[in-house]
Amino acid sequence: SYTKGEIAQNTGDGIKMAWDAGADKYGTDVAQYFWEKFTDEENAKLAEAIGDASYILPNLSKFPNLRVNKLGQRFSDETKATLYSIHGAEISAQPEQTEYVIIDSNMLDKVKVSGTAAIEEQFGKWKDNPQSFMEFNEPNDTAMFLEEEHTPVDYAALLDKALGTGAVFKSVTLEGLAKEMGVDESKFVASVKQYNDSIKNGKDELFFSNPSRFISVDKAPYYAVKFSARNLGTLGGISINENIE
Repeated sequence: SYTKGEIAQNTGDGIKMAWDAGADKYGTDVAQYFWEKFTDEENAKLAEAIGDASYILPNLSKFPNLRVNKLGQRFSDETKATLYSIHGAEISAQPEQTEYVIIDSNMLDKVKVSGTAAIEEQFGKWKDNPQSFMEFNEPNDTAMFLEEEHTPVDYAALLDKALGTGAVFKSVTLEGLAKEMGVDESKFVASVKQYNDSIKNGKDELFFSNPSRFISVDKAPYYAVKFSARNLGTLGGISINENIE
């Protein structure tokens, strides 16, 4: 199965009309993935549980936290999580196009006091040279994002309210978290150990990441936030020539 695109009305009617008229198909096996998302069902439950705050939960996916698939295994270089087209495609290749972002209480404690910049400041480079840009047809600027990442947020309180939505899981032990997530316990615990050991050893022998950016999984309670691949749509359609014929 594949996750739906973000724009529900884009159903390819024009492409189907061209095919019906005799046009050749081209690139129909190609799709574009970007970042990640909650499923429609999870979004509905999250909105009911925490209201508009559900829109900020995906911010927790912007950092190089440990990520595992439905098998409880690491599957990519976590430091590339914000290379959205790449990481989205990586998630799409996992069982049920799903990943879990693993977060410990030490990280949440820091963010509650100093914002996500306490973990990794992503917009500080533009502090003295702010930039404005358009994204998703909306005006944005780096100063706004810099202020946002320095704003304290009690994510633990939000995550606790979101338990039971199918998108957030919690336990005081790693084994218990694996059970809540429904993944293989031994593989998950081994994944956490390998990730944490990479930090201690300064070397990731599995995906050759830069472990100095990793966020250790040390302090209970532990949380897992489940995300699905975000499919923007297919890229193929109609075969044309240089005259758009």
